[in-house]
Amino acid sequence: MIVADSSFLVQGLLIDRRLFQRDKILTLDLATYEVANAIWAHQERLKDIRDGLPFLKTFYDLMKSSMVTALSPSFELMQRAYDLSVAHGVSVYDAVFIVLALRTGLELGSFDRQQLDLMERVSNAHHRKGDERQ
Repeated sequence: MIVADSSFLVQGLLIDRRLFQRDKILTLDLATYEVANAIWAHQERLKDIRDGLPFLKTFYDLMKSSMVTALSPSFELMQRAYDLSVAHGVSVYDAVFIVLALRTGLELGSFDRQQLDLMERVSNAHHRKGDERQ
């Protein structure tokens, strides 16, 4: 299982379906809006897909089959994401996926280089703190 943000989900839906064959995916419910909006943008603004509804249906089918599980973030998760966003100057949206990955111990699937770089830095710091406690 991996944690995936909407960039990963959109990439899997529109470009590389193999991303959904690798692992089950854990995401946050806010990604459903982002995915729907990205599909709409590809249809209406980028004009690189003709009809976005089949992609949206595929996404909901993946959730129905439990290949993708969308969670609602708890206050604790959101509080940690808020703290991370303030500390590193990133959006709460990006931070919440990082915090979810750290809390679950799962890999973060994203096509956002800045988010992945921060995940690596925070993860390394997180592991160093764990080593100091031992």
